[in-house]
Amino acid sequence: MSKRNPTRLVNFSEESSPVPIIAHSLPATSHYGATNTSHPSYSSSLVEPVLDDSDVMMSESLGSQSSVNIRRKEAARIIGSSSKGGDYMDDNIESSYDVIPSGNTNKRQDHLTSDAQTLIHMVKGNVGTGLLALPLAIKNAGLAVGGICLLLLGIIATHCMLMLVDVAHKLTSRHTQFQTLNYAQTAEVATSEHTHNKRLVRAAGVVVNIFLIITQFGFCCVYFVFIADNLNQVFCSAFGVSLADKQQDAIHAWIAVIIIPIVVFCWIRNLESLSPFSIIANACIVISLIVILYDEIYRFLSPDPKFKAAALHPRNATTGEGIVMIPQSITTAALFFGNAIYSFEGIGMVLPLENKMKTPDHFKRVVYIGMAVVIFLYLFVGLLGYSVYGDAVDASVTLNLEENFERVGASIAFLIAKLFYAYAIFASFMLQFYVPMDFLEPPVTKGIDWLKEKFYLVYRYPNHHQLLNTALLLVFRTSLVLLVALFALALPDLSDLIALIGAVASSALALIFPPLLHLMVSVQRQHLPWHSQYSSSMVKQVAWMTKDVLIMLLGIVGMGLGTYASINGLVGYFKDDSNSPNICVNFMQ
Repeated sequence: MSKRNPTRLVNFSEESSPVPIIAHSLPATSHYGATNTSHPSYSSSLVEPVLDDSDVMMSESLGSQSSVNIRRKEAARIIGSSSKGGDYMDDNIESSYDVIPSGNTNKRQDHLTSDAQTLIHMVKGNVGTGLLALPLAIKNAGLAVGGICLLLLGIIATHCMLMLVDVAHKLTSRHTQFQTLNYAQTAEVATSEHTHNKRLVRAAGVVVNIFLIITQFGFCCVYFVFIADNLNQVFCSAFGVSLADKQQDAIHAWIAVIIIPIVVFCWIRNLESLSPFSIIANACIVISLIVILYDEIYRFLSPDPKFKAAALHPRNATTGEGIVMIPQSITTAALFFGNAIYSFEGIGMVLPLENKMKTPDHFKRVVYIGMAVVIFLYLFVGLLGYSVYGDAVDASVTLNLEENFERVGASIAFLIAKLFYAYAIFASFMLQFYVPMDFLEPPVTKGIDWLKEKFYLVYRYPNHHQLLNTALLLVFRTSLVLLVALFALALPDLSDLIALIGAVASSALALIFPPLLHLMVSVQRQHLPWHSQYSSSMVKQVAWMTKDVLIMLLGIVGMGLGTYASINGLVGYFKDDSNSPNICVNFMQ
């Protein structure tokens, strides 16, 4: 009698098993996924190991209900193999999660970055649409107050970045099972030092991830409006073409046009595939910024009265024209806070950058140099932009680049700069969208695996169940892009939208969570400054505790006032006749 094929079909019950199953399609594994070669059912030469005869006899002696349970377990193991590369991990949360999250013992990546590469990433991560909105932010706070406050916010944001890194270092030194931590994991481990409640520990990480999602999707929403605004202006100026008679309707039409390419590119799941787009985007940003700074400096130095800088004309109390030095109301000051803190959008990438460095000990130096460059660029663009354009400054300084027949060469450069920046933001959309997908897709994948187990899809469609995985994940990504586009269609006012995202999410991530985590990690009950054995360092400890509390209060107050002011601005935008005519004139005619 010939030997049977090692992959055997076992029919436990003709009546209760309408779908035959493959017996033991996985090697025997330990709790942590390591293959147990001593198990009698394991053979390295077989594609799919088989059950022992004793196991089969035991299975056949079971009733129909037991055979159903066995089939479910087998389905779970097979699905786990296909989704986790053959490793099996017990899904019993209670046994695998011991207050401090397990299974996250991250290790440093093989492809590590140098100091120079990290510096470039640091600068690039903070130079986006927020930079172009800073002239409007300075307008809201006044030239003098806005410049000083922007500098202070930059220093505080840099300090909070370093605080977050310091907190992660302290936690990894105390909990040696971790080599690196991301933002959410840092919150979880810090919380675990103060409570043994697993739900609270996980809730800390969930809260951080929620704000990260709001921030990233908020950036994507701003990107939709930014790209649509610039494309509308380019086609109006270059070709005299408009997609609608009203400006707001034209913005909506352009958002509808760019949805399709954005959806297609957001289907890319491999970050390395986006690298060429990112490299081109970096070059486009540099070229566009050179053109923008050229126009601002030209206007500032030009003797032509038409281009005379607004900074030379202080505010006229009678006509209301000219620049202001201080904020005109609490509302405008709150809008400044939202716009400014939105610009410091690099807090979420601080720990990933530090984790991927060849020499993480140099990270603080990289942060200081990188943020010094960023703050200088912010001050230069913000102060010069408001000084040049005055009250006419727009939500994005690219929209202030005026094309006219008297400056044909410059006008063509302006059109190219707008197109280049629109492409750069398009490429940034894909990168920003990738961040929340990193922790939104795993639960979706688990749900898909549950469906495959529930309806035995692996066995009914053995050649197509992976295609189902891919299709459902693409549907999920498409739905999220469409949801972001709907928010962009509902909130087309770029200036108030930027202020809202900055006030709601960026302030929490950049100013509230880092000092809070620093207090949680640095202050233990036995280390309180008024404790007797630590009385000698009481002043120092009270000072840094006060500093952390003041930074948190700044973030909380700014979040509240900024959210109120931006929502109030959006309400006023819809109450007014904001849908002005979309006037298109070809500057060459």
